[in-house]
Order: sequence, then C-alpha cells, then structure tokens
Amino acid sequence: MYHVLIVDDEKYIRRSIINRIDWEKCGGEVIGEAADGEEAYEMIGLYQPEVVITDIRMPGMDGLKLAEIVSREYPHIKLVLISAYNDFEYARKAIQYGVKEYLLKPVMEEEMEEVLIRLEKERKQSEKNYSVPEISGYTAAQEEFTGGRFLVTSFYMPEIKDEVQRRERIFKLYHILSAHTESKEKQTKLLLVRDGREDQCSVLWNGNWITEEEVCRLLKELERQVGEDVFSFVGISRVLTTERLEEQDLFVLQAEGLEALKSKIFDRGKYLFFYEEDKQEYISKYKNELLRLYDLSVQEEWERLEWLMEEFIIHKLPGVSHVFELEFLIQELIFVLERHSRRFGYLYETQVLFHDLKKTDFLLPFENLLHLSRTMKELSDTVLSYSRSRDRYDVIEDIREYVQGHYMENIAVAQIAKQYHLNAAYLSTVFKERNNISLSSYIEGVRMEKAKRFLKEDWGNITEVALAAGYSDSNYFTKVFKKYTGMTPSQWKRKKEEEN
Repeated sequence: MYHVLIVDDEKYIRRSIINRIDWEKCGGEVIGEAADGEEAYEMIGLYQPEVVITDIRMPGMDGLKLAEIVSREYPHIKLVLISAYNDFEYARKAIQYGVKEYLLKPVMEEEMEEVLIRLEKERKQSEKNYSVPEISGYTAAQEEFTGGRFLVTSFYMPEIKDEVQRRERIFKLYHILSAHTESKEKQTKLLLVRDGREDQCSVLWNGNWITEEEVCRLLKELERQVGEDVFSFVGISRVLTTERLEEQDLFVLQAEGLEALKSKIFDRGKYLFFYEEDKQEYISKYKNELLRLYDLSVQEEWERLEWLMEEFIIHKLPGVSHVFELEFLIQELIFVLERHSRRFGYLYETQVLFHDLKKTDFLLPFENLLHLSRTMKELSDTVLSYSRSRDRYDVIEDIREYVQGHYMENIAVAQIAKQYHLNAAYLSTVFKERNNISLSSYIEGVRMEKAKRFLKEDWGNITEVALAAGYSDSNYFTKVFKKYTGMTPSQWKRKKEEEN
C-alpha cells in the first residue's frame, strides 16, 4: 500500500478528494493534507509519501513550484497535478518537472481512481525482481556456512529517499560483490543483514579467504570499476573466526561495521573505515570540565553556563578523534542541557529537539566535525534561551504548549496558523528559526514521545496506543514510529522490557 498527500488551499476540495475516492481499491492511503506548497514540502520530508496530489494555483508556493522542488529532491515521488484551467503552459511545465499525470477540475472519481491504480501497478512492477539473500539474528544459527571466517561491511546510502530505489541499489551492490567474490573463491557466501535501517545496508561475508585487508582491497578495486553510483562510505568490522555464526556474533559484527562507518565524520577524503576498539581513556580526560558544567547549571549561573557550553562545543568537539569519545561527549552535553531545561519546564521540548542525537547512528548524517559542532551550538542556544523567555508573552511558546495539549487531535500547521491569526508560511519559518526544528517535525516528535511513554506504561495494544497518540491508522503509526525510532512499536516495547 502506498501513501498519498493531498495539497489544495481549499479545505472542501481536499475533503472531497479524500472522501470520494475508493482508496482500498486503488491500493493507497491518505497520510495527510496540506493547504499550500510550503506546508506540503515540510510534510513530504516528514511522512515520505509515494504520491502527491496537488492543485496548481495556490497562494504562496504553488503546485508547479512544489513539483519543481519535489522532482529535484524526491524524484521517486509520483506527482498528480490538478487545475481548473485548461492551460497548455501549465501542462508543458508539468512535463518538464517529470509530472506524468495532469487532471482538470472538476476531477471525476473514475478518472482519479484510474490514475491511482495505474501508479500502483507501476510501483509494484518496479519492486519486482530486487530480492537478495538475507540473514537476521534469529536465522543466523540455522544458516549453513562453509567457511570459518566472517566479516560485516556496512554501506551508507543517505541520498536514497525511496524504498524502491533502495532495493535497486542493494540489488546492484549485492550482485557486483557476489560476481567478484565468486571468482575469488567458490565457497564465498554473501548475505544481506536485515536491520531495518533506511540509509544503510550491511552485508555479511563468509569464506576461508576473508580478512579485513582482502575485503578492503576488493572494495577498492570495485569502486574504481563501478564508481560512486554504488559505493559511498563503507565500514568494515573485525574478522570473526568460528565454525558457526550465532545471533550474538552477528549483532557484534553488525555493530562493529556501523561503528567503523561513523568514522567518516573525521576524514572526508576516505571512504573505507575499519573498526577500532574503545579504550575509554577519554572519560577522565573531560571529567573536570563536565563537572563544571553541571555545577554552573545547579548554581543557576546562566551566563557563565552559556559561555562555557559555547567554549566546549566550539573548541573541544572539533578536536575529538575517536567515535566513542565523540558520542560520549555529545550525550554528556545533552544531559546538562536536559537538566537545564527541566528547571524551566522545557524538558519535554528538549527531548524532542535532541531525539535524533540520541540514536545509535546519529553521527552518520554529519559531513564533518564542524557540521556537528554548528548543529550542537544551534540546539544548545535554543535550550539555554529558555532561562530568558519566561517573563514575556511568546506566541511560539504558546503554540508549543498548544501542540502538547492537542497532539491527539488532527492538528496541522495551517490549522494552528489560522487559530493564532498567522500566515502558515510565516509561522513555519519563525518556528524553525526559534526552535531549530520545523513545526511539522515538532508535532510528530511530540506524538512519538507520547507514544513511547504509552508503550512503556503498557496503556494497551498498538491500535490503542496509536489512537492515544493522535493516529487513526495503526499501520501508518507503525511506519512513522519505525522511522522515528528505528524499531516497530512492538520491538521498542520489547527492548524496554528487556532493559528493565
């Protein structure tokens, strides 16, 4: 089933499209609606729909401008443009932006359903024949291996925003690797490690010839042959020598490959990275400075806290040289900032703000240490500003509180803007400038944090938790939750139960 976003500045038209179409017959599901191009663009980044149905003439960013941006940044998304004007110029521009479906108002149900069914057939056709052999921790012990040496390579593919394109890339990568390893030794076995990550894939290597050096040499040779359309950054685990592979062994190798991949933040000139063990010498190295940050927060010396935090972020972070050290420092700084925000009643805000930096692979999207340092500086400034904003009326603060109190309702940027008598585009811009997170992402973050709490406290089954968090469709809730946490709600709940 594919997901659809409806975009039109007239609410009754959006409602008409949603209510008149037989979505089950078309194989689709509406995941949201937007009142203009700017709101739609934010929702596309957040929800990743496969199809966008948009009017052309809208105030602010119109449908053609949205189509231009989407065709450039999300080429996998299918665009359906609708217009009340039989204008050849619009159709010509639509074709230029890769739009293949152009309908005139009033759109008849049969006509729209015909288009949607055709798009679903095309999507299914593009998904066929892209399967590769897979392995998971649960199947590791049952798999037959002929060699006694194992290794995992983790490939980073951040530019891929569509599941179909991802499968195509993995399929191509797997068969390129297979063709070259088979010529190396017939006993070589390659398996895709099933992990659910959207911007990465891990491959398990098995064969008696395998060493870190041999795999590295092979990857360099292949990179010269096929180029960057298949290879980007690669993390290489240590070699495991054993007669069989267990669940824990696969988990360790996969974790090592991911840790190696994170090292790309230190050197943009390389693309192959090896796992290095953590010696933990850095914990005592920063002990005094971190204690000073904690003390300033307790003593409520806000100006000195801001100054020292800035010094730490700007001068200490860029000098770090190891992944574990960097992860340790980021988490300690977040701890200080959360402690600060709790004092002013903003702990919930900070948890949403720093959610992405608490993921196990949070370092991967950053190009270098300077990029990370700048991001931490922006987020730190946002949190530390809470101590200065309690004594004056602030509409943005009001909106944050409104979202926290109405997250279970069908709220959207346009509806909030109307309630506070603001232009939607202006609100989106100001909210992001003030909070370093878009309003749409903030709404989603609030709902996800609430959902995690409901799951942890065992409020009910997945459907009940979805409804409590503001989602009428439990399947869509599961998709968003997995995108937000990297796990399904059931997996996340099971993990928390095991931790306790």
